Amino acid sequence: MPGGAWRITPAMLETLEQARYGEHPCNLGAPLAHDYAARWGVAAYIVDPPVTDEMDEVARISGLPALPRRSVFHALSQRSAARRAAELLGVEYAANRWLVAHMGGGISVAAHRCGRIVDVINALDGDGPIAPERTGRLPSLGVLSLVQDGTYTFEQLRRIILREGGMWAHCGTNDLRVLERRMDGTACGEEGTPDGGGARPDAHAALVFEAVAYTVSKEIASLAPALLDGGSGVGCGEPVADAAACP
Repeated sequence: MPGGAWRITPAMLETLEQARYGEHPCNLGAPLAHDYAARWGVAAYIVDPPVTDEMDEVARISGLPALPRRSVFHALSQRSAARRAAELLGVEYAANRWLVAHMGGGISVAAHRCGRIVDVINALDGDGPIAPERTGRLPSLGVLSLVQDGTYTFEQLRRIILREGGMWAHCGTNDLRVLERRMDGTACGEEGTPDGGGARPDAHAALVFEAVAYTVSKEIASLAPALLDGGSGVGCGEPVADAAACP
């Protein structure tokens, strides 16, 4: 469904309970709001949930008909950041085009075109850049081989892709502050206590840090075509009536 505010319904609660569109802590938001609203006798809503869907039809096509691309991303964070950027620049969010990256344990990137989020890099389906906890994009045949040869079970690999991959798999931490201290040679323990100094800069940590930044940059750049008007292509977004209104 499109972004915005939506009243919580029984069908929505059932969908979330079944984790029909993925397992994530945010699935608890609507049930919690519903419970509080029932206690106080008021209406309950969700706003810009992660499965907000305003994608251009052409952006849904993958290389396999059985696996269309899905619109799953950090919608609330994305829209908030874009609106804040618009405020700082003194322009209207809905009258301009934006490329936005949410960078947390998972990293999503989206193209915002004239108020609609028309294409996204789906961080929950194993897509996108290397992240602190998620692997990001992996070679498909290599992933199949890891399951086929018994290196990992399906569930083990699923957990790695979503929770134990990326920076964590390479460096044993999902904390960029720890990685930076290793890069600088001032590594600290998990409790934040200095190790006494004298540590050498960790070249591997620096390389992984650079790889995270590099892949985030690639994903941002990859969505540039989504900012163009889609009026002339089949399945693309509605053309802007006045091009000057959305530079």
